Amino acid sequence: MSSSLIIKSSSSDIIPSFLCKSNKLSIIDEFINDTNKPKPSAAKFPNRMVLCSLSRSSPITLSKSSSVRDLVSSLGHTIVDWAKDCDSHGNDEEEEEEEASMTSFVDAIVKVICGRVEPNFAFPWKMEQEEGCRSGFIVSGRKVLTSAGAVDLHQEVKLKKGNCDVWYTATVLSVAFDTDLAILTVNDDKFWKGVKPLEFGDMPAPGEKITVTGYPHGADYVSVIKGCVSGVGMKRYAISEANLPAFEVKVPWNLGKVGGPVFNGRGKCVGMILQHQDDKVGVVPAESIKHFIQDFDKNGAYTGLPILGIKWQKMESSSFQLFMKMGHYQQGVLITEVMPNYPEFEILKPYDIILSIDGISINNDGTVPFQEGQRIEFSYLIAQKYKGDKIVITY
Repeated sequence: MSSSLIIKSSSSDIIPSFLCKSNKLSIIDEFINDTNKPKPSAAKFPNRMVLCSLSRSSPITLSKSSSVRDLVSSLGHTIVDWAKDCDSHGNDEEEEEEEASMTSFVDAIVKVICGRVEPNFAFPWKMEQEEGCRSGFIVSGRKVLTSAGAVDLHQEVKLKKGNCDVWYTATVLSVAFDTDLAILTVNDDKFWKGVKPLEFGDMPAPGEKITVTGYPHGADYVSVIKGCVSGVGMKRYAISEANLPAFEVKVPWNLGKVGGPVFNGRGKCVGMILQHQDDKVGVVPAESIKHFIQDFDKNGAYTGLPILGIKWQKMESSSFQLFMKMGHYQQGVLITEVMPNYPEFEILKPYDIILSIDGISINNDGTVPFQEGQRIEFSYLIAQKYKGDKIVITY
């Protein structure tokens, strides 16, 4: 049996090498941004000798206990290239090409400072403004993307590009707390002058090399960390507890880099840093970012991600399949509960078995075909829709 319904929206390491535009280095220790603070201890540097290189200078060698501050200082713009988390089999020419492509996008990565006031309902006269530092990046249409958490409860938001010391006041256009995304803009035309917006790429595959960028907390340089994708699938977002598309990469965590872009080897933005769990960093994929932007452009506001208002369970047990009288070649998932006030409440009932959505068959483990022979939870199909779209459910 097939039914067509309109889905409803939800309520809402190691010292790195450097890539520089000048022959100067910035301080690379993320924990030291002030000359009055202590220098890093030797325990921070596990390797006895650490090699640092300049883009137009011969390599220099620092001992384990040395501080970069002791040897070089800079007022210039710097990208920090951290050690790779995966084996590299590329040659030097390929790495140079990749580094060159990265430098062309540096100006599109911005530092986001948000002045926010946490509500105090017991003592409202004691509310004080706090300042948070995150990252963001420029996309087409005079838009800046960052995380929703970066501008939550904002009173004032300011942006700064890496190639200048001017802070620009930003306006928050839209916030999507379910996907932890926010769109900002700047009215000052000088902010957009000479900036090349980032272009989006496809979802990376597990094992694919990626580059994570952003401003470390309290720092004025862009940090670049190279790593590999460790997993792709539906992940639970901490800010909304929603189960949405994401991929993970095993790289060092830094709160200031939240909102920073993630690039593939071709210099395309494939996601934005979202959150961390254990030793892995979660990334919002580019397709979710584009979905958010397109929704905003089409409706003038974010209308929310659609959800299918059901609870379900897998049907991998052959005995369970026999009990539910499934055919030998049939596969699907069992509905255990249908939420009221959703269109599907009038169509689907508990103990119905969903076989396919929009003609795409659902496996007994609740997955559907994904990229390059992979599989992903079938709720991914719903997450690609917009409020008011129709879907066809076979059950």
